[in-house]
Parts: sequence; structure tokens; C-alpha cells
Amino acid sequence: MKTITFFLVLLGTIYAQDIKADEKLKLLCEEESSIGFNWENGSWSNAVFEPETYIVIKEDNSKCDINGIKPENQPQDQLITLKKGCYNIRRDDIEYKDYTNEICYEDYRKINGEFHLVFISCPKMGMEPNGRFMKASFNPSPYIVKDLRSKEDIKEPQTISHGKCRKL
Repeated sequence: MKTITFFLVLLGTIYAQDIKADEKLKLLCEEESSIGFNWENGSWSNAVFEPETYIVIKEDNSKCDINGIKPENQPQDQLITLKKGCYNIRRDDIEYKDYTNEICYEDYRKINGEFHLVFISCPKMGMEPNGRFMKASFNPSPYIVKDLRSKEDIKEPQTISHGKCRKL
């Protein structure tokens, strides 16, 4: 039993990658594969998309005051803690804009008496710092946008992708 406990603590320490609670964080997340659907000629067709790269920056929580809703910090007196944090997620080829910040959930694990960030869950993307990520872009809106020049129905591509993040 002691061997199993030691192994789990060791695994948790390796898994946490030394990202401590409230540490400033900047990640580079690179897609390895992206698939989904394109809207073509009035119906959805299977598609493979070029992989993209994303920059993820943890912002000060004051930068995520969205309609009066602010991230909350919970007491950290247990082994697992969920907090809300403010993040800016953008493609690496797009200029930084703080109005694109979003509230994400942070999953912390207590290891050797300190909390370490092990997972970030945002509305369209979930990621492990220095680990895997998945991203989904779905727009279930029933509204179809008309291209005024061509009178064609236009819908945004629906995608799901995966890749790896690393701390910058």
C-alpha cells in the first residue's frame, strides 16, 4: 500500500509540471489535427483543417468583469480545488485584445502541501499546462447568414481539434 501511495504522489508531482496556484501563465498550444464540417451548397460536408497555433495568457481577474460577473476564488483547504480564472486565448497570428478575455475553470491538485494547476477548462478549449488540449468550435445557431453579394447561405465551419500545450 505504501508503494502505491508513493507512486501516486510521484505521478501527481510529475503531472503537475510545477505550475503553482496563482502563478502567471503563458502557454503556446499547437494543434496536431483538426477535423469537422464545412457548409457547402446548402449542406454540411466532412472537412480536414490546417492545424493552428494558439497563445493562452492568464490575466488578472479584474480583466474579466463580464456583465458584472467576476471570477471567484474558493478556499484552498482540500486536495482538489476548482477556481475561476481570466484567460486570453487567441490564434498566434491575431493581435492581442483584452476584450476577448474569458472566464475559465482551473483545476488545482494539492501536492506536498502546495496547489498545482493541472487543467484549465474554457468554453471552447480544455488544456493541461505542458500537456494535451482539445478545442471545439461549434455554432449551433439556427440563423443562416446571407452573403449579400452572392445570396448564398453561409455558416461557420464546425471543428474539433487536439494538440499539445507548453509553458512559455
